[in-house]
Amino acid sequence: MRESRFKVTPWVGLILLVASLAVLNTPALTNTSPQTTSFSLQTSIQTASFLLQANWEPAFATPKMGGYGEAVLSTGDSLYIVRAWSTGRWYFWKYSLDNSELIDLTSPPERPKNGTALAWDGGEYIYVLLGAANGDEARSFFYRYHIPTDTWTQLSDTPGPQGAGDSLTWCGLDGKLYALTGSRKRPCMFVSYDPQTNVWEKLPFNPKWPRVDDGAALVWTGGEWLYALAGEWEEEVPHRDFARYHIPTQTWEQLPDIPDPGGVGDGASLLWVGNWVPSLQNYIFALGGNSVREEPGYGFFVFDLATQTWTILPDLPCPVGTYVGNRLAYVGGAIWYWTGTSSKWPCGGSTMFRMTLP
Repeated sequence: MRESRFKVTPWVGLILLVASLAVLNTPALTNTSPQTTSFSLQTSIQTASFLLQANWEPAFATPKMGGYGEAVLSTGDSLYIVRAWSTGRWYFWKYSLDNSELIDLTSPPERPKNGTALAWDGGEYIYVLLGAANGDEARSFFYRYHIPTDTWTQLSDTPGPQGAGDSLTWCGLDGKLYALTGSRKRPCMFVSYDPQTNVWEKLPFNPKWPRVDDGAALVWTGGEWLYALAGEWEEEVPHRDFARYHIPTQTWEQLPDIPDPGGVGDGASLLWVGNWVPSLQNYIFALGGNSVREEPGYGFFVFDLATQTWTILPDLPCPVGTYVGNRLAYVGGAIWYWTGTSSKWPCGGSTMFRMTLP
């Protein structure tokens, strides 16, 4: 077991968000080219009005900036962060709310790479897809981390190669994990994993999506549905694909695009907090990530499951992007996000922000 601690000095003051709340009108989906899509907006507080008084506060900074293998996870009372580079040591941190300490845990046995994804089973285990670099044609590592003992166990490899389009979520409906794997440069799959048997099962891939890539995300919302972003499956054209998967019937349904003008990219994320905050069980929070032009991503959104509409929330105070990986988490009555970018980007790339919910 390996553990060291970094004392984190809390940032002082609030960063006030100055922007109006807007709701995306969501007419029937069409085949309009993503290059010419425009969004009709209207000022409204019909959805997510509880966020009007919320502010982002810089909470602490990690010892390292973002990297090619990174992801953030919450267990309700703790934050877990994976961070790696193409060379050198890789890191696995836990942030303690009780004493404002970032604890250096035992790192995964294999290097996290592009597409690293984490999922918590609601108990003692965290599951990890370790991603793959562009030159890794068949990398498919899958591991489980035991929280109480700070130990790792290698599990069955994913049935297909991993990549920038990886995403992973736990589903309490059937006790399985679900994953999107691959990238625009290699085969993409949608699969489930049964922890009881250590067996993967191939499932129908979304027939409307060519593939998944940078910014792909997957989340369970407490019922029979999983929600997903396809990510930046083309480098030149912005894509905003959003869909849901019905677990009992194994069918996909397209939903209104996420209203990020630059398209989904590196750092895009989905977060459902309904397990911890029942009043928010009808909402999914989302980051759009950086744009298709690799510009910093400030977009913050919420999707209403009941009305199937998106709300554009005030911009993030500091952007996400540059590197693939989930940035959103929920801990201790607040939504958190890690910038996780290059040090050359606005605000640097190591700050963790916190937005306390009303």
